[in-house]
Amino acid sequence: MEVVQIVESRGKVLLMLAGALVFVAIYTLLPDPNHQLPRSGGWFFGLGAAVSLVLLLRPRKLTLNSNGFSLSGGLVRKPKTIVWGDVTGFFPLSIPNMIGFNYSPDTKDKPRIARVSKRLAGADGGISGAWPCSNADLANQLNAYRERALTRR
Repeated sequence: MEVVQIVESRGKVLLMLAGALVFVAIYTLLPDPNHQLPRSGGWFFGLGAAVSLVLLLRPRKLTLNSNGFSLSGGLVRKPKTIVWGDVTGFFPLSIPNMIGFNYSPDTKDKPRIARVSKRLAGADGGISGAWPCSNADLANQLNAYRERALTRR
């Protein structure tokens, strides 16, 4: 099977960066004569701008091969491959820019955080990013590639 690499959309990341910078500017320019606004608001939006800048310079890449999928780039230092057989399928989550997946019951390397993630988001794990397609399209692509990879074994 050919390796497929889906790269995060720099245009969408640029929009996130612009939005974060607009909020930093608004927060900075708000009149606050009595200094009652918490400084944490400015730091929050500034952190969002910093993360967006990192994602712009080092976009995330979702790599699909016959063994499984891995996510690299962005803030990920060391990609981890998740084997196709360990995943039951992919689906869009109600959380923006998030694709969910569940681990199969016989998965040996299921992360401990999966139970918490399942309760909070409705999925054992997730793939976030500003991908060039919709969440539903990406979930369909991942499911189709997974099916092809599993049937070739």
